[in-house]
Amino acid sequence: AAPEAVYAAAADAPLPAPLAPSTLPAPEAPSAIPLPNVLMSRAGELATWAGLMGAATLTHAPFERIAPLVVSIVLGLGLGFMGTFFAVAMQDQPGGGSGPAPKERPIADSEKEDLSVRVNALAAEAGLPAPKKLSTVETDVLNAQAGPEEVRVYGGVLDLPRPQQDAILRHEIAHVRHNDSVWTAVTYMIAALPPSIALTAGIVSDWRAAVALPLAVASLWMIGRSKKRAELHADHYAASTQGTGRHLSDAFREMARRDEADKPAPPKNRLGAAWRGAGAAWKRVASLWGSHPPHEARIARLQRLER
Repeated sequence: AAPEAVYAAAADAPLPAPLAPSTLPAPEAPSAIPLPNVLMSRAGELATWAGLMGAATLTHAPFERIAPLVVSIVLGLGLGFMGTFFAVAMQDQPGGGSGPAPKERPIADSEKEDLSVRVNALAAEAGLPAPKKLSTVETDVLNAQAGPEEVRVYGGVLDLPRPQQDAILRHEIAHVRHNDSVWTAVTYMIAALPPSIALTAGIVSDWRAAVALPLAVASLWMIGRSKKRAELHADHYAASTQGTGRHLSDAFREMARRDEADKPAPPKNRLGAAWRGAGAAWKRVASLWGSHPPHEARIARLQRLER
């Protein structure tokens, strides 16, 4: 089936009433892994953003003209809003990366009903109301997403062993519990302020606008760092509530195996090799503001949590 037809197969599964946490399978052992301290992490992020904005504001010293500073704040918030809108739009796109087109993976009604029960139970365990919407996407993509009102599960997840499925669902519920979508929106709104404030300092003095470049790089790095921390916190929550990080690690290993299998064949000439090398270099740079840490890093962190 064509990708468009495959993605058109996304269906909404009706959610039954939330189940009590007691209906969940008990953890394999009493968890020795504490829950992540998300508030402390975000306080550190806010302190860093405050430092960046303070450095940018100082480029307007001695503040003889306030208008450029006001304009820069309005401009920064406008750019931040656009960035937030773009990020949300990209999140709504089907997963699958740049590899081969995904294959159709039909999802039976019984699987949808079972998934609804499990998602509701995990939400209740986390102290959350049942999601208003549960979407299933009938492809073999190994992916899941969660927002304030929706959990989306791709068919590839349902091909994993049951404990790995539960680990991924716990990870997604953690994103809702930690309000990660709201925090990401706040991060994007803040991120454009430091470079835009410094850029308008060119009205005060030409050389001061040059500070905008390193501040823009720092803002991009902070966006990536914030999103990666959100993923690691969700991993941490899944391991803590499941009693082990082993199942989530196994799911990441399967993702890494698929990524490796989807890699194109080695180039046959120097030009192709150079192009491939340039693409790999760009991916390393882009990973600075990417949303997910490498699978290997996430597995290593889960292993450290259990020591």
